[in-house]
Amino acid sequence: HTRLKGARVLVVDDHATSRRVVGEMMAEVGTLVDEVSDAAGALEALRSQIKTGAPYDLAVIDAYMPGVDGFQLAGTIRDQPELAATKLMMLTSAGHRGDAQRCKELGITGYLVKPVAGAELLEAATAVLEGPGAGQLITRHTIQENRKRLRILLAEDNRVNQEVAVAMLRLRGHEVDFVDNGGLAVVA
Repeated sequence: HTRLKGARVLVVDDHATSRRVVGEMMAEVGTLVDEVSDAAGALEALRSQIKTGAPYDLAVIDAYMPGVDGFQLAGTIRDQPELAATKLMMLTSAGHRGDAQRCKELGITGYLVKPVAGAELLEAATAVLEGPGAGQLITRHTIQENRKRLRILLAEDNRVNQEVAVAMLRLRGHEVDFVDNGGLAVVA
């Protein structure tokens, strides 16, 4: 996730624990993270960073906040030319029919349903910052489809470890063969 290192990210979520968890996941890879709890705080932070000459690269916004929700906030950001360059990613605790289309219309390029695993969040944020294709929305499904699939040889003598590792790798879409030791790995 080298694209994330040094990127400025604003996390907007009314739920303190969600905000903290997302912020910590992003900070672990070297992003510079600020957190706010509502749309007014987000707009203030976005404008403040523009004035300092270090605008946010990405805003990660919770969809359903009280008062002004994430979709309304995204619309406001897109309507203001000085803020419009900020990439937007939406997180939601409950995806609703039509959300993807709404995201596209508002210029939101990433959309994930909570709970979000750290790797998934970071992959989505990277893809959003790199700029998806025109009209493409980065989702859990597009991440999985675009993930590089590898052919892996696993050398592990413990059966339980074999099963766990093979299951995890296959879940990520990889083709896995396994052997019981290094000698068999060389032969394979």
